[in-house]
Amino acid sequence: MDERKQDQKVPQVEMEMQLPDILDGPLELENGVTLNEGDMVEHAELGKGKILRIWTYTTLGTCLYVDWGANGKQEVHPGYVRKVV
Repeated sequence: MDERKQDQKVPQVEMEMQLPDILDGPLELENGVTLNEGDMVEHAELGKGKILRIWTYTTLGTCLYVDWGANGKQEVHPGYVRKVV
């Protein structure tokens, strides 16, 4: 075995995982629209989906966890969707 490979050290990285805070009630947007679990929303690329959960991250702000059907379940910022009535 090559001595250089044996002497190399693997860099150590420290990370802090942060879990989101789940919101219990509806989310009211600046334009007055409210979003709640179970509401249908539409995204330009992902199509229509159902909100499964609404949560907030300290660093990212509020996010929606949406089931987009064939496009899977993904997080999206509420500013990128519109509520389907």
